[in-house]
Amino acid sequence: MRGCDSRRGLKESIRRWGHGEKHGMLLVGNRKPERAPCLLAWERGRAVRHMIQWYHVNAWPIRRGLKFICRGDGMVDIGDLKSPELISRVGSSPTPGTGMDFLYGKLEQAPEGFCPPEMWPEYAIVSQPTWPCTSEGVGKDPSGVRWGLWPFTFEDYISDKEPNLQESRKGTLARNRVITWERVRKTNIPRGWMQFSRAPSRIDGVLSLDQDQDYTLSWNKNARRDLRIFKDKVASGLYAVVPISMDAFAGAYRQSLIAQRVDLRRLEDLERKFAHPAAQGHIKLWGVRNTQTDAIVAGTAINYSPTYKNSTHIAPFILEEGRHLCAATGLIDHWFAESIKHGCTFATTLNFWFKGQPKEWRGFSEFKSHFGFQFVAYPPRLYKFVLGKIF
Repeated sequence: MRGCDSRRGLKESIRRWGHGEKHGMLLVGNRKPERAPCLLAWERGRAVRHMIQWYHVNAWPIRRGLKFICRGDGMVDIGDLKSPELISRVGSSPTPGTGMDFLYGKLEQAPEGFCPPEMWPEYAIVSQPTWPCTSEGVGKDPSGVRWGLWPFTFEDYISDKEPNLQESRKGTLARNRVITWERVRKTNIPRGWMQFSRAPSRIDGVLSLDQDQDYTLSWNKNARRDLRIFKDKVASGLYAVVPISMDAFAGAYRQSLIAQRVDLRRLEDLERKFAHPAAQGHIKLWGVRNTQTDAIVAGTAINYSPTYKNSTHIAPFILEEGRHLCAATGLIDHWFAESIKHGCTFATTLNFWFKGQPKEWRGFSEFKSHFGFQFVAYPPRLYKFVLGKIF
């Protein structure tokens, strides 16, 4: 590429846009732009304004672009590229290294001390596979879940520690199987493992909680407005957030918008988890009740992990009546407040939508993006085929 010093190993790709005296550049590489000779050669001598985005490709997740303004040979760093107005002008670009767009914000690595819910003993992940599949827990440090329907068997782990194949040989379902391994931060590929995609295995939202800080300060302004509406309704005495039974929760869920538009799978997962001994006492069910009719107009389950000082919400739902009082936002606020009371330092919401994920995730992902979560991208999933018994 003209202007690049190949002897110094500089490898960047550039995309330009604009017209007249306004130009832009997208640069992908490992060297900070002001040190790249190609930028000094590009449009040299012309007093034009250049908008430059730089993506660092040797970090996981990708280090998002810095914003620069260039005038001829000069360049001034003017901070992180966060302005929605600027992003709308320069356009949306795929996240380097993943070949994907992420709509809701910057992708980051998991914070120190964070563990995803599948690693919690209180989450009872072994309850997840549904009939007619059979399942069992497997392994120790890390532990996983094995499930299948003969002749197909799968074994899943989430941890930065490599699964122990000696421990994996134990169990009644240790047949020929495919092992999947999702890492939290680790990016190298150990010998014998295969990676078929460069996309994140998934993207979760993680909020760091501090009882001395107001978490609503990081919320979208529309979310804060909706919370005021909800609190006004509660203060009027017309509605209240109350603990409810599983029967009341399930009955209201079946009448909810998500049950009508999607299915009941999240409710069924919650019912199995709620009944599992490992999760008992660690899941609380909350509903927004109309105090005049006693109807539940919205609800959510909160799963706490004293082990990892974390929490997540499960199977949130809302009825048409709940939409008008912004009950979904009120329950997010209640989840955060209750998590702080339980001594949690993190609140985690699972599965933000990105290209290739189920389209029904998009609406709820957009809603969840308003609440100040850090968007944590897990490294690509790894696979290994392991021989075992036939029956």
